[in-house]
Amino acid sequence: MKHPKARTTGLVTTELDGELLVYDRHTHRALCLNPTAAAVWRRADGSRSVEQLATDLADELGQPVPEEVVWFALTRLNRANLLQECPELPVPRQPCTRRSLARQLGTTLAFSSLVPAITAILAPTAAEAATCKGYGAACTSNTQCCSGRCHAILKKCIFA
Repeated sequence: MKHPKARTTGLVTTELDGELLVYDRHTHRALCLNPTAAAVWRRADGSRSVEQLATDLADELGQPVPEEVVWFALTRLNRANLLQECPELPVPRQPCTRRSLARQLGTTLAFSSLVPAITAILAPTAAEAATCKGYGAACTSNTQCCSGRCHAILKKCIFA
C-alpha cells in the first residue's frame, strides 16, 4: 500500500492563527486548512502509513485520533489537489463522510475541533485587487472607477 505524500511544488504556504493558508500557483486557488487538516498534510511525507499519521496526530493534539479522521483528511486533501500520492481506501472500509465521522465520534466538543476542514478562499487577480475610485472621485476613464463608469463631462465616478 502506498503511503500518503503531500504535494509541495507550486504551493505557497503561510501560518495564520493556527490555520494553514495554501496558495496554488498553478490553479490560482487559495485554501485554508484547519489545524487537523494541516497536521495531516504536513506529516504526509510518503514515509508514514495512515496508522502512523493517526498516532502522530494524537500526540500533537493530545487526544485519541481514529484512523477515520486521517482518511477523511486525506480524501479532502486529495480533492483539493494537495496530495502527490494518496492510498486508496482498504476494501472493507466505506468512504468516510462528515456524517459517518460524526456518528463514530459522537457529538462531543472535541469532535468539532478534530474534524479536518479545507475551505476555499477567494483570491483576486492583480487587476481585481487594484484600488479603484469611489462615487464622486475625479476620473479620466471608466477603468479608474469601482462602478466602471466615469462621467465624460463631469470627470467624476458615478453609479452604474
